[in-house]
Amino acid sequence: MNTTKRHTKCVQKSAKIIIECLKITLDIFKHIEYNNGRVKEGSSKAMAKIAYIRVSTKHQKGGIERQEYRMPADIDKTFTDEASGKDTDRPGFQKMLDYVREGDVVYFESFSRISRSLPDLLNTLDYFSKKGVAFVSVKENIDTSGAAGKLIVSVLGAINAYEREINAERREYGYRKALEADKVGRPTTERTQAFVDAYKEWKAGRITATEAMKRAGVSRATFYKMAKQEQEEG
Repeated sequence: MNTTKRHTKCVQKSAKIIIECLKITLDIFKHIEYNNGRVKEGSSKAMAKIAYIRVSTKHQKGGIERQEYRMPADIDKTFTDEASGKDTDRPGFQKMLDYVREGDVVYFESFSRISRSLPDLLNTLDYFSKKGVAFVSVKENIDTSGAAGKLIVSVLGAINAYEREINAERREYGYRKALEADKVGRPTTERTQAFVDAYKEWKAGRITATEAMKRAGVSRATFYKMAKQEQEEG
């Protein structure tokens, strides 16, 4: 197993362990908050309850109804998109971001409805935090209005930073291996006998440059580059 695959398995295993730890931590925080008589997560009074629903294609109409069913009954406004989750450049999503105000709570069926990119997810959560907007992921049972939700978002940020560091190490490792194998940069075109013969014929004026390129089997740029090298060495 090469180093890249080992790194990938290590990241995946670490992420699974962290997720399990988060679930335990979430239960502990909820128990502490309940025993201290604090407001139960998800029940804080808000200016507005907003839902965002996304399906990947127009053929997933059932997906919209399924997500609506999982939302609270007292949603004030719903924004929807029929688009891929590869980024956040979606009309409904952008309208939702413009609409939310301090004290609002935004409900999503799951993290993947925001984006399938962890950096995009964290950027969105950071935007909500700066505007004083709470976030609730129904599937993951995470509410950022409570301490447990804030903790999980912080850990997600740490995982993202860790993943970036691992990826940087992978690139550095790959670059070093390429240097060792002398595979960095453009490959040098081999000086073949066909080129030498074609070059001599062209230099003597017996054939055109176009014909010489055909005989040598090289492009115009490569032919003239190699011809220049022949002149300098000759």
